[in-house]
Amino acid sequence: MLSAGLRDSAVHVVRPHGLTLEEVGYPADDQLAARNRESRNKRSLPGATAIGSGCC
Repeated sequence: MLSAGLRDSAVHVVRPHGLTLEEVGYPADDQLAARNRESRNKRSLPGATAIGSGCC
């Protein structure tokens, strides 16, 4: 649907509604550093290069 760029009446979407944050979880103290490194890892598509990165 998104790649078609056109609305299609055959596609049913969920009605909009608000979200509620119910809980924030943190890893145990001894796992915080590992989780921090994991969260900061950058993901990219294979073969893609970052604009202005000057590398790869």
